Amino acid sequence: PALTAQFRVSQTHFLVGLVALGSLQVDRLLATFFLSLEQNGVYFRHIFLAAAAYQASGILSHNRVVQKLYANIRSESPSVAKRILTVERRRFVIVSLAVIGCLGVLESVKSVLPASLQFLDGSMLVLLVFAYALRGVADYNALVLNAQFKERVVLRAQTCAVMMAATAGGLLIQVWSMTGLAVGAVLGSATYLLMTRPGANKVLDGSDRTT
Repeated sequence: PALTAQFRVSQTHFLVGLVALGSLQVDRLLATFFLSLEQNGVYFRHIFLAAAAYQASGILSHNRVVQKLYANIRSESPSVAKRILTVERRRFVIVSLAVIGCLGVLESVKSVLPASLQFLDGSMLVLLVFAYALRGVADYNALVLNAQFKERVVLRAQTCAVMMAATAGGLLIQVWSMTGLAVGAVLGSATYLLMTRPGANKVLDGSDRTT
């Protein structure tokens, strides 16, 4: 009974994590079903690099500010939390744009790279890093919403993001192959960002606080 009660209390948070896991895997599943073995190898190499950058950002940025963010939001100091988030988000965007810019340059100089790196497609990496960058910005919104126990908003956004990525990716992969799959990932991340932004802004503006 105690374990059941604990599950009921935390089931929304558990579902958020489960759906988030699905949102990170949906493009891989589509690749497995629709791409050739060789294309899968190329796509998975690129997605590994983009996902590694996303995971690094989570360690270096999101995990570093979460404690201060939660403390200020729950102590009804949303203005302080907003300043912290604005600075951190600005740094994240600047770094993301710098990485995307470097990848754009990579495409133009690919011919001089070592043979072991010839497989790299700068355009593909730009799309995938952009998708993860959008998701990273949306994760800041999710932190704010979770601090106010608004996990259901995050769950709805994550669910819609998975549906968008699966639908768009499944359709576009038929037309643009790996590129279509990457575009689907971008659209899924954009959905997540757009659906979490209004609620997070309300919390940070002090107009929607849970006491």
